[in-house]
Amino acid sequence: MKNVYDAVRSFYEQDPAWNDIIRYDWVEGFLRRKAWQRADDKKLRAMWQHILMMGLYLAYADISVSEEHLIDHEEMAVWLERNVAEFKRDRTPMQKFFTTLADFHEYLASRSVVKPTSAFINTADELAEGRSLLASRTLDNLPSPIPDAPMPIYLKLDEHLQELLLLLNKFYQKGEFLADFERAVFLYHGIMGWDEEDLENRRQDFWLGFWDYFLFDYRLLANDKTPLKNFCDIGDYPGEMSPLIKDLVNARFAVFFVRHTPSDEWLECEDLLTGDIFF
Repeated sequence: MKNVYDAVRSFYEQDPAWNDIIRYDWVEGFLRRKAWQRADDKKLRAMWQHILMMGLYLAYADISVSEEHLIDHEEMAVWLERNVAEFKRDRTPMQKFFTTLADFHEYLASRSVVKPTSAFINTADELAEGRSLLASRTLDNLPSPIPDAPMPIYLKLDEHLQELLLLLNKFYQKGEFLADFERAVFLYHGIMGWDEEDLENRRQDFWLGFWDYFLFDYRLLANDKTPLKNFCDIGDYPGEMSPLIKDLVNARFAVFFVRHTPSDEWLECEDLLTGDIFF
């Protein structure tokens, strides 16, 4: 996507039902106002992610934008941390999150969509001054009547997967895994060779398929674990990647049907074996 406006437009074109949660013209109008106030594309994309996070909470809580005064900030923060991979219940990211919501609410109030309130900016100020309990671990087990998503939601799944693949590639290129790597290539490819022209045509497909096999199916000589499980147990990765890696380790075989493509970064899929809906 060239810019945040393309991303937002594509998202709503692919999933018009989101207009029932937060209307497209509200989001675009708000972002253009922030751009006029000199927010760059990176900041605008972060604001768009914040609005998406709030929209997800509103959808699961069955609350409309006009009922924002019903939002329990502690409950929303805990729910988002449990369900949205990119949401971090730490002071600085939450201050930015609630500041965006305060600015968005102010914009909606200027259009008479909602009634003015200082709730969001008050929470942002409390976080900035260290007076808020939102970042406290005492809220970890806060009971919530709002159902969790069927699986963690990743707003930037493609970026996370690319980063993880780079880490795995670097990790398993170490000399101690050379025998495993060569053995896996032999088991995956077999003894039949390719001529030079065929190899060049199939190189990309081969390596994509090979890494799927190597990470999920191959068993290491040292401990009979899959490389992905071994990497997970060793923990040689940033802590924020832990949920994604554990989800991949525990993944099961499934056949999905793509129902919608809300944007280049999102897919809404149906598990043909269970009927469950995933994002």
